[in-house]
Amino acid sequence: MRPTLTLVLFTLLLVLPGCNTAQIEEATHAVEEISAGMQDIQIAVAEASEQKLAIDAALESMPPGEGRDKAIALSAKLEEAIAVGSMWLARADESISVLQIELANAEEPLDVAEGVIRAAQPFIPAPWGAIALGASGLIIGFLRARNTRIAARNIVESVEPTIKRTSADTKDRIAAAQSPAAARLVDEAQGKKLALPF
Repeated sequence: MRPTLTLVLFTLLLVLPGCNTAQIEEATHAVEEISAGMQDIQIAVAEASEQKLAIDAALESMPPGEGRDKAIALSAKLEEAIAVGSMWLARADESISVLQIELANAEEPLDVAEGVIRAAQPFIPAPWGAIALGASGLIIGFLRARNTRIAARNIVESVEPTIKRTSADTKDRIAAAQSPAAARLVDEAQGKKLALPF
C-alpha cells in the first residue's frame, strides 16, 4: 500500500497544476477512497496484534525446543510488522488529513500541489524527501510566476484598446509609472516585442 499511496500522491502533484475545479473534486474523491482503503491496513494490523497475543499466550505453556523457537521468532516478526504498520498508518493518516484540508481550502490548483508535496514527503526516504520539497518549491514558484505573468499579460491586452484612444499626455503618464517588467508586457501586447513563453 505504501508505494501505491506514494504513487497516487505524486500523480496528483503532476496533474493538479493544470487542473480545473472538477478535477480538484475528483482528486478529493480519490483521497476519500484512499482513506477508506486504509481500513484494510488497520484490520491487518489488528489481526496481527491478535495473532501475536495468541502466540505469546501459547509460549507460556510451550516446552523448550524447535517449536518454541519458531513461535518466538514468529512473535518477533509480528511485533516488527505491527510497529511498522502502525507507524505507516500514522504517517498516512496525517498525510491524508493534510490533503483533505488542502483540497477543501484550495483557491487554485497550485495550492493543492503544495499540499500534495507536503503530504508525500514523509513517504520519501531521506535525503530525497527534503530535496523533493525544495525542488518542488522552486517549480511551484516558477509556475506561480508564470500564471501571474499570463494574468498580467491578459490585463494589458484587455486595456490596450482603451489606452490607444487616450491622449498623448495620459499615455506618457502611464508609461512613466510602469516598471520595466510592466513596460515589457505592454510592448508584447502592442507587438513591439516577442512575447516570452512564460
